Amino acid sequence: MGLNVSSGRITEPLRVLLYGQEGVGKTTWAAGMPAPLWLDAERGSLALDVPRITLDDDGRTRPDTMAEVSQLLRDLYREAHDYQTLVIDTADSMESILHADLCARRGWAKGIEQPGYGKGYVAAEEEWHTLLHQIDTLRAHRGMHIVWIAHSRIAHFSNPAGDDYMRFEPALHKKACACLKGWADVIGFAAFEDLKLEKGKAIASGRRLLHLQRTAAYDAKCRLDIAPVLDLDCSLFRDAAGIAST
Repeated sequence: MGLNVSSGRITEPLRVLLYGQEGVGKTTWAAGMPAPLWLDAERGSLALDVPRITLDDDGRTRPDTMAEVSQLLRDLYREAHDYQTLVIDTADSMESILHADLCARRGWAKGIEQPGYGKGYVAAEEEWHTLLHQIDTLRAHRGMHIVWIAHSRIAHFSNPAGDDYMRFEPALHKKACACLKGWADVIGFAAFEDLKLEKGKAIASGRRLLHLQRTAAYDAKCRLDIAPVLDLDCSLFRDAAGIAST
């Protein structure tokens, strides 16, 4: 059998990590993706009229264990539905669930740092890889876009090429952050437009922006040919990415 080679762009459902400042509109942006369904571990979507997975008759949306998360993903894989986007809100809440579940299974009563020397975070990293593999299986089988929402924090960045500095990054442990950043096709940093000085006073422009290209101030990336900065309007992103609206 000879070597088969193909060329051209292959269009697949997108893997998105959207993080940013409080109240900037991350959840509203995700609601603009095609036929979204919320795995709302933080109850951040309550003010929006969106479909969300509930786990019992009381309307619980936050899973208690990773086994429960895995079951939800299996149900989405197996059962008939018309949802085209899975929104996981938020990654930092999912990390809390993952850590608590791992500690309970390993008997780490004092928390994720009990094993010492970062061993708890190494074990958690393996759990993240397992979770992302299951999500990718769902994505490939059902053709669903995946959007992770995360809060941001200001963290120290060790710069090997010069002086260290502070920058925005997702509010996750560095190993979890590396997993999600490596997995994502798009990392968007959502922020209010930089303040402008007017007569000695800081005045906000009111614009909300989606940054898609890395700078010293924040991490971002986009594997698509899209402008590095867009207004924080999902319809603009969908148009640029060639994602049909519903």
